[in-house]
Amino acid sequence: MGASYRQLASGLAFLLALVISAGPLMARPATGPAVRSPSALLMEVGSGEVLWAKGADTRVAPASITKLMTLLLAYEALAAGAARLDDRVVASEAAAGLGGTQIWLHSGERMPLGDVLRAVAVGSANDAAAALAEHLAGSEAEFVARMNERASDLGMVATRFQNSHGLDHPGHYTSSADVARLSRELVLRFPAVLELTAQYLAYVREELGAGGRTEILNRNRLVRFYPGADGLKTGWTKSAGYCVAATAVREGTRFLAVVMGSASRTERDADARTLLSHGFSNFVAVRGAAAGEVVSALPITRGQVARIDVLAGGDLGVVVPRGKERGVERVVLLPERLAAPVAAGAPVGEIALFLDGQELGRVPLIAAIGVEPLSWPSMVWRLILLLFPSS
Repeated sequence: MGASYRQLASGLAFLLALVISAGPLMARPATGPAVRSPSALLMEVGSGEVLWAKGADTRVAPASITKLMTLLLAYEALAAGAARLDDRVVASEAAAGLGGTQIWLHSGERMPLGDVLRAVAVGSANDAAAALAEHLAGSEAEFVARMNERASDLGMVATRFQNSHGLDHPGHYTSSADVARLSRELVLRFPAVLELTAQYLAYVREELGAGGRTEILNRNRLVRFYPGADGLKTGWTKSAGYCVAATAVREGTRFLAVVMGSASRTERDADARTLLSHGFSNFVAVRGAAAGEVVSALPITRGQVARIDVLAGGDLGVVVPRGKERGVERVVLLPERLAAPVAAGAPVGEIALFLDGQELGRVPLIAAIGVEPLSWPSMVWRLILLLFPSS
C-alpha cells in the first residue's frame, strides 16, 4: 500500500503542476462595503474564508459577545454527557446579584438548564450566564479558566476572558477575528444553537403559566428583519460600545458578520446588514465534500474484502465570486486499486476543487475500514471458488 500511495502522490504532483496556473485565487469586488465601525469582519462560514476585514485583530471589549464562549462550553458539556437539558441549575447569590440584562433569578431558584440556555442565547441574561457557569464548573473562576483554555485551543490569540457574561472588567478583551473563530466553531459543531438565537421572542419559567412566565426579547433585530438571519449575539457595555456577531444563510451559503465598537445600535445593525449583503451579492459557497462522506470505492488486491469505501478526510468547501460557481470542477484522484494490508483511515488519494484551471482547495481521501491480507488457505479457497463456481 505504501508504494502504491507514493506512486499516486508523484502522479498527483505532476497533474497539479500542469493544471494550476499563476494569478490571484479569486477576483474581489472593486468596491468594498462601507462600514463605519472601527472593527469588523465578513467570513464565509463553511470554508472559514475571511472576505473583508477592518481592524479585525485590534483588541476590543466583547460585552455580551462573551456569552458565545459560555454557550460553546455548555453545548460541549451536553455533547459529552456532563450535563443534561433537564438538569436543575441553582442560582447562587452572586449570580442573582449581577446587574445589566437579566431574567431576575433569585438566590436558590432552580431552573432547567434548557431554560437557562435560552435565557443566555435569546435574552443575553447575565445572571443566567453566571448560574450556568457555576453549574458546569463548580465556580465562576473555574469556568473562566476553561473559557481561556478553549480560546487558546481555537487559536484566539487576542482574547482573554475574566467572566462568563461580558460585563466590563480589566483584562477582559477579544478581537473581531477571534469572535469569528469562536462563532464558526459554535455554528458548525452545534447548529442547534441557531434554533435558539433565531428566536425573536421566547419565554422561561413556562411551568408558572401565562401569568408567571418570563418574556425574553432578542436584541438582535436582524433575526426578525434581515432575510436568512438566524443568530448569533449582540452586546453593549460602556467600554465595548455596540457589537454583534450576526449570521445569515441563503441557498446553502452562510455568512458571518462581526461588528465591534459601534457608536450606536443603529450603526451596528447597519454595518452588519451591509457586510452580510456584500457577501450575498458577491460570493457563493461551493461544497466539494463533507468530512466522512463516501466519495468513491476502491478494489482491494489479496484482501479479506474485495472493495472498500473511500471517505473524505475533512470538509472541502470554497467560496467563489457569484456567477463562477458553475465553473468549479471536483477532481477525485485515486489509484486503480490497492493491495492489502490497508489501515483504516490511511490516506489513499485526494479530492480537489478547481476553477479556471486553478486549485481552490483539497483534502485527503482515506480508507473507511482496515483490510487484512488473505491467508494462504483463504487464497487457495478463493481460487477454487473462481475455478469451480457452484451452479
